[in-house]
Amino acid sequence: MIRSGMGPEVIGSQELVLVQVKQRRGSVHTKENTWAKSLGDDLYEIRGPLHLISGLNTLDIVKAVSDDGDSLPSVTDIVKRSGYKTLHVVFFKNVQRVFCKCCVRQNHQAAIL
Repeated sequence: MIRSGMGPEVIGSQELVLVQVKQRRGSVHTKENTWAKSLGDDLYEIRGPLHLISGLNTLDIVKAVSDDGDSLPSVTDIVKRSGYKTLHVVFFKNVQRVFCKCCVRQNHQAAIL
């Protein structure tokens, strides 16, 4: 079991460490920590989920180095893609429901976001 913020966990014989992922989109800077397995030579295999960062997935292999002042290694490059994809789902409280012709025939509802 991986528990966020609890320090390295040992799963079987695999010790996991926290790595830091930073992303910038326009003027928005996002930073998130996730669990990874150290492969040596600053390479890590992503094991934990990412909730805020997109474009990085479970079992991707990344290069991460420690920046001055940061205690966690920061991802600098994606070395190898795992082939997995992450789906981010957002739930809104107030969503206007509409029916389109194809959905009415199949008794489905569509939402306008």
